[in-house]
This record gives sequence, structure tokens and C-alpha cells, in this order.
Amino acid sequence: MEEHLSFYHKKEHARWENLWKGLNHFTHRSIYLKKYVEDLKCETIIRENSYVSKDYLIDYSLFYSRSFKEYPRFTQRLHFFSKRVSLGDLKEFLSKGYTCKITPELNRHYLGFTVIKPTLPSSLGKTVLKTYPEREKGNTRHFLKKRERVSFCGIPLEVHSLPFQEQDQAVSACATVSLWICLHALQSLYHEGEVISPGEITQLAFSIYPFPKEPAFPSEGLLLPYQILGFFRKLDWECIEYDLEKGEVNIQFFEQLIKTHIILARRYFLF
Repeated sequence: MEEHLSFYHKKEHARWENLWKGLNHFTHRSIYLKKYVEDLKCETIIRENSYVSKDYLIDYSLFYSRSFKEYPRFTQRLHFFSKRVSLGDLKEFLSKGYTCKITPELNRHYLGFTVIKPTLPSSLGKTVLKTYPEREKGNTRHFLKKRERVSFCGIPLEVHSLPFQEQDQAVSACATVSLWICLHALQSLYHEGEVISPGEITQLAFSIYPFPKEPAFPSEGLLLPYQILGFFRKLDWECIEYDLEKGEVNIQFFEQLIKTHIILARRYFLF
């Protein structure tokens, strides 16, 4: 276990800051991530040095494995905790047999995780982080959440949030990642449907409406509006296109859609 994990504690300032400096190639993204987890009172970051990410592995097989440049098959995963967690603590949890059910004393301090994809430039893969408090200083925040189960060294954990990941310029540009996030939201609301990888989303969208002047990979995004419509209809979701700039909907109608759990994906209503 020791060789597969790296521990970073906020009170060990130099080591803590060196971890974030190593993510400096993310520029504003790493700055935002650091501020976010520190706002959640993060005290420990544990890095899985070799992690098999299902989404990345599928995308790897679709594009990265066929590239002239060699890309690693494994990612890294960072776990965030709001208390000090050591290697000894993990061994103690495992020795107690906490491998079949959620461990309350550890899970209550679990803030979530982010996957670091080894692409160039590196990018944030699947990221699931605990949300900010829903009520704070007289203000109310509204979040769409799903229960994300996590297996960390065989220890089951969970976090309630909506998965996010960053777009890249190979398999999952802007619209593709938006659709991937939307699939998680649909699964959360209606408890049905499989969430496929970003690369699979791009592949499916181009198979429905191919664009003659652009290949599916490397992806510059879903170039035709009908690729988005066709993608959701392929998954048995109906869509209606709207144009906010033309005044086709107003803010009151928009609010009613949210209250009735009709999902918005870029410019489309899904139901």
C-alpha cells in the first residue's frame, strides 16, 4: 500500500504547497481547485499514484492508444479529507473489516476526489467534490446531486455531488463534456440510463450525424446542433430546441422548467 499512496497534510506546509505547485500546469484550474477544497476545510490529500479510470481507459482505447505519441494508461486520483488521515489510519480501518459498508467515522470527513489524466497538457478527469453548504449567511444554494460511491483502497466511501470533468482537445471538447455531465444529472433524477465515457459520446454523436470536413478524433467539439439532438434521441430522450436570445422563453418559464426537473443541456430541453 505504501508505494501506491502519497500523503499530504496541510500542517506540513512545504509538502502541501509542493503538491499544488506540481499541478501548476492547470493554471487557473488548480488555483480554483485548491481554494475550493481549502474552503471545505481540507486537511489531508491522499494521492493514488496509479489509478485505473474507467472513463479515461475507454477514451484511451478510442484515441490515445492509437496516437504516435505514447500516453500512459494509468491516471492519478487525489482524495480529499477534512481531518488528518495517515497510512496507519487506513490500515486500522482495513483491519476492522470496513470493506463491505460505509465507514461513518471516515466518510463524514470525506470531501471527494479528482482524477488527473496524463494527457498533454494534463487535465482534470472525473471530479466529484462535496458541495458548499446549502444555507450560509442567509443565502440558499440549490444543487443537483447524486450519490457517488467510491472504493478507496478497498474502503467504501460516498459523496453526494454532481460529477464534473474538464474538456480536452482530443476526445471531449466543450459540448461533449457538457453532455457527459448532463447524463449524470439525468441518472440522478430518473435513476435510469448508463453514463458512457466522453469519447463514446463523441463517437456516437458523429455516427449519427457525421461532419464531412472534420474527423471525430481528435475532436474539436460537436459541430452540428443535430449531433446533440440526435445523441439524446438515440438514448430515448426527447429534446426541444430554444433560443433565449430571440425571446422564445422568459425567466419565469425557465424557473418552472427547473422546478419540474426538465434538464437543460446547452440550448435544449430534455424530457
